[in-house]
Amino acid sequence: HPFTKLRNACLDMENHLPIIFARMLSLCLYQGVHELGEETNNVERVGKEQIELIAHQQWNKFFSAFCEHEETIPDEIVHIYEQMTIYLREIFQDHLPEDSQFLKAEFFKSTLDMLNVNQQMVVPKSPFDLYWNSLSPEQESAPRAAKVLGDILDSLQANQVIQVEYSMGAGMLTVHHNLNHSCEPNCKVVSMNADATLSILALRDIEEGEELCFDYIDTQFLSYEERQQ
Repeated sequence: HPFTKLRNACLDMENHLPIIFARMLSLCLYQGVHELGEETNNVERVGKEQIELIAHQQWNKFFSAFCEHEETIPDEIVHIYEQMTIYLREIFQDHLPEDSQFLKAEFFKSTLDMLNVNQQMVVPKSPFDLYWNSLSPEQESAPRAAKVLGDILDSLQANQVIQVEYSMGAGMLTVHHNLNHSCEPNCKVVSMNADATLSILALRDIEEGEELCFDYIDTQFLSYEERQQ
């Protein structure tokens, strides 16, 4: 199935964003067709061009408010992105015209760039992760213990790679509109429940009028040495 091909390509790249793109497009198509008062499988009656038009309206409704961004794709992986657009065309060929703007490489890339700055990944933490985080303030005063615990955490995370593939989630969230990045953040964004709700927790006392900042860089899968850097 073309979606399986897309998923496998994402795993090879260690990048799940193209799958989010496919889900975003599916949402717009679903909402668009039902707004026309038709069933999703009744494409011939509506017409692919009309479906694409109203899907664009839905896309703007859902995603136009998110921050835009532009990145350069390394030459060595350009062919992978081109192949993904082929998979996407196979997935949506029954609902969109062959020359659909949604299925062109330029639109695909611009959406991935947008996702890169607006997505928030959520990975369930193990009990040891929580224990490690609770020790963070004391790590500097006990470097030998921190090194031992760091090795244990690295080992656990290495064994969790296959599990994380099925348990982690990511989504388009507006938190990036409200908080800027800082290497010395005064708050953090966490997922405390098994749903799409994020919580913002203060890392220290925050002065009145002080800007809230959090660290965009996810360090939970870095080694102890990398985290110290």
